[in-house]
Amino acid sequence: MPTDTLSQALRRLTDSALADSMAMALAQRQTLPRGLTDENAPAVWAAVALRLRGLDGGRHRDRGNTGLTDLNDRLATLLATVRAGALDAADAVPTYKQIRAAQLALSTTVVGSGNQEVEVPGVHLRMPLLRLLQIGGVVSNVDDVWPDWRHSMRGHRWDAPPWEHNDHKPLEITATATNLRWLATSDARPWVPTLEQTARTVVEQMHTEEERLAGRPNQIVHPTEIGASRA
Repeated sequence: MPTDTLSQALRRLTDSALADSMAMALAQRQTLPRGLTDENAPAVWAAVALRLRGLDGGRHRDRGNTGLTDLNDRLATLLATVRAGALDAADAVPTYKQIRAAQLALSTTVVGSGNQEVEVPGVHLRMPLLRLLQIGGVVSNVDDVWPDWRHSMRGHRWDAPPWEHNDHKPLEITATATNLRWLATSDARPWVPTLEQTARTVVEQMHTEEERLAGRPNQIVHPTEIGASRA
C-alpha cells in the first residue's frame, strides 16, 4: 500500500475514533476530547452528526449546536487567512466546502432532512431546512448585501447579487474562489449558525420588510411568499 494511502487510512481511523468519543461526550454532557484541528474538524463533525442521529434513538441530536459553533470559529479563521493573503482563495475552497457540508450534516441531525420543515420554538417560523439555510445560514446580513433576494424567490425581476451565481439559483453562494474572496473582503458577515440563530435571522429580515411596507395596505407581506409559514 502506498505511503500516502496508508496515511489517509490511518487518518480516517483516527478521525472515526475521535468522532465516537466526541459523540459520547456530547451525549453525556462531558468535556470534549482533544484532537480537533482546522484540517480534520469538518469531517469529524460530519461523522459526529451521524452518530448523534443513532445514539440512544436520536435523543441527543440537539447536541449538534456545539459543532456548529466550533465550525463558525473555524470558518472565520479560514476567511481571515484568505483576507490577509496568507492563503489563496482557490486553495481554501476544499475546506470551505467541507465546513458547509458538516454544517448541513449537523443541521439535518436536528430536523431529519433538508426538505424537512423547521419549526423553532419561540421564533414562530416554519420553512424547509434547505431554504432556511439558503436565506440565513450562509451570511447573516443578506438584506444588507443583496436586498433583491426576495424578488428572486417570488419570480419578480431582480438585480444581480454581488457574488458569482447561477441565474436559476441566485441566492445560492456556491463554493468558488471568486465567492470566497467576496466573503472574505466584502461587507457580508459569513457564519455557521445554529438553527435557532438562522431562524431568528430570517424572521428579522421578514420583519424588516413588513416595517418597510408599513402604511402601504395594498402590499401586505405574507411569510408564505418566501416559502415560510408562521406557526
